[in-house]
Amino acid sequence: VGVPEDSNNSFVNDQPEAESEGPKLDQQVADQASSSSNNVAGMFTTTAGSVGVVAAVAILSLGASDAEIIKVKSFENSVFYHVNVNPNNNIQPGSLQLVLESTNDEYVVDLDFGETYGFVPRVENDTEFTVSLQGRGTIGTQTLGQVLTQTSSSPNAVLYFPQLQNALTDDTLDYVMRAYYEDPLNLIASMVIETGYMNPYTQEMTWFDPIPYDSGLSSFSINGIPNRNSEVITRVQATLNTEEPQTVMIDETRFFTPLYHEASAQLLGITNVSATMVLRPDFTYLPDAVYTVRLLDIDREVESFTFTQSDGEIPIEFEGLYTNTRYGVDVRVSFTNPGRTDSIELVLLQEEFVTPDRINTVTASVVNPTSQLITVTAKGNIASYTYLYYEIEGERTLIPLEKQTADSSIMTLSFTRLDEPYTVSFGLTNENQDSNYVIGSEEIERSVSE
Repeated sequence: VGVPEDSNNSFVNDQPEAESEGPKLDQQVADQASSSSNNVAGMFTTTAGSVGVVAAVAILSLGASDAEIIKVKSFENSVFYHVNVNPNNNIQPGSLQLVLESTNDEYVVDLDFGETYGFVPRVENDTEFTVSLQGRGTIGTQTLGQVLTQTSSSPNAVLYFPQLQNALTDDTLDYVMRAYYEDPLNLIASMVIETGYMNPYTQEMTWFDPIPYDSGLSSFSINGIPNRNSEVITRVQATLNTEEPQTVMIDETRFFTPLYHEASAQLLGITNVSATMVLRPDFTYLPDAVYTVRLLDIDREVESFTFTQSDGEIPIEFEGLYTNTRYGVDVRVSFTNPGRTDSIELVLLQEEFVTPDRINTVTASVVNPTSQLITVTAKGNIASYTYLYYEIEGERTLIPLEKQTADSSIMTLSFTRLDEPYTVSFGLTNENQDSNYVIGSEEIERSVSE
């Protein structure tokens, strides 16, 4: 845990002066949330490329109402709230509100969709309030959640708004959290903030050294959380001024690091009658994952594969395709969130491709003592291709395509013979490498020592 920060910017230690809606979760995290929508009729609304490490945070599973009052904390003259409302529901935009009602008063806070924190200030002390989350739906105003709370002068505290400070792909993550407490009757002798994290796979808990908590502390750092789907726990322990000193916990906040996994999918090559791709599943961080690979055309599912286990990457080949036809590949992973119970579905790949017209291709090889000459010939509709490429152990090299005529090309390349044989694969592509035509491969023979 880092040194406590005496921040004058993140939060005013006195009671909030004006009604304010807390900021949403860090946008860097929120932007990683994956959509599970798929418009089959139009294939995909956007074309997505392959991904490497996928780090994502999904909206909490909030039950049938898609809404939740996560926490309400009452102080002497203010009420803290933490709510979350899934935007993918039937609530009309601009209608979401948090409503505090007592016998004599009503306070209304306008909210946005998503996860929101804030304070409702200048409320009556020693008063019971009904806190309701409301929004207009198809049948009028609906109550999405409701709790009771009581304002009082008793000591109280809240820890809130964990902000991620570094990249989602870092091995360890750092956060800054805000802190607020009140003790109008001076009943607290001392306080500490305890922080730690739980490994979701072993359920082992690791605690950092506690941070002394006093009136100058409005935010604090949590550093070195392993980026492996950890649950972070923060809590305030207070020792009270009583005849027998008593230690009580006056707040606890839990949150999860953004979902981490290393699954990916990539479309590799296309011919006029086939397409190849590779799926790299992650059963280490998502042990119960189910991967679904679908090949689509404009109005139907052509082929589908499901995988629940693998020792490594999975090559997939789609055969028997039609020439000059648009297809789409949709790859998804579904699983139970590590350490939690909500079900998640993420899109790993959505990519469209068009099978090219038939091209007649041939490779010919001539072996010399130290090198091997390979001639690649392509004839047919090659107008959209501007490069000949070759790949050795997955590394691709592009060479400008030399055309004898508008529909024919002949190119000869030299490859060094090494101590061990190796394979060279050939194909045609363009500047964006969004259209690949696989020609074939040749083996470079092992060199012969004199």
